Amino acid sequence: ESEILEQIDRDVKRTHPDMSFFSAKSNQESLRRILIIFSKLNPSIRYVQGMNEVLAPLFYVFKNDPDPSSSASAEADTFFCFVELLSGFRDNYCKHLDNSSVGIRSTLSKLSQLLKRHDEELWRHMEVTTKVGNFSTGFLVSTVKQYELLDRGNENDLHLFFLIRLDVLYAYYKWYIVIAWLPVKYTGVEQLVYPQYYAFRWITLLLTMEFSFNVCIHIWDAILGDPEGPPDTLMRICCAMLILVRKQLLAGDFTANIQLLQHYPATNIDHLLHIANRLRGTVAS
Repeated sequence: ESEILEQIDRDVKRTHPDMSFFSAKSNQESLRRILIIFSKLNPSIRYVQGMNEVLAPLFYVFKNDPDPSSSASAEADTFFCFVELLSGFRDNYCKHLDNSSVGIRSTLSKLSQLLKRHDEELWRHMEVTTKVGNFSTGFLVSTVKQYELLDRGNENDLHLFFLIRLDVLYAYYKWYIVIAWLPVKYTGVEQLVYPQYYAFRWITLLLTMEFSFNVCIHIWDAILGDPEGPPDTLMRICCAMLILVRKQLLAGDFTANIQLLQHYPATNIDHLLHIANRLRGTVAS
């Protein structure tokens, strides 16, 4: 219990520190109360690191309502909407469902299949034939294995982190990259760019870490207002993000593509949403 409270405190203080709105003590207290109450009411999920990023846009919009009477109830309104929003994604946060037909692994698989359906060439390049660039000496990714979770580590840690350099790749969560020291030259070594390497964060944090705050609110207008519902709409937008940078991905090797998708470039959001709209009705149930 104390660990969760400490984690919430740390994350609330780290929420958009560049924005004066989130630096205000009263607003931080509101975020803190919402996250604590949510964790107590949802014992199967509790608090997962990164939920503060999902909460922030909701609270910001309600608190800045031009109607003073509405703004006064921002905390309560935000809590209600936060619970409703996460209810559509809750299976992605439940660790005991990770390997089930409804958990995060299944969700990532749906994204893979959606990309295959709409751009098989890109899907094949990323998940069948992507190459690692040339290495003369140093670390080389030699194989990728999926491990059953014997020790999940910090169960409250939601993020999938990558430390990407030319010589080091490290993955946290349950996909473990085996790195071997190979002191001779290897060229064109096969390495696949699976969704778990980049889309875990996209999906679990609802793209809040991929775009600026104002752009995120624009995207959320589409996610929350689409009649197909937030989960399917988010999936279409994630697929559209891949299609939108297909030229770079097709030209890139493993390292370049991971860097591109972990640091998604600035883009025309209206065009992105247009592409996503064209994928309507194609997300597998």
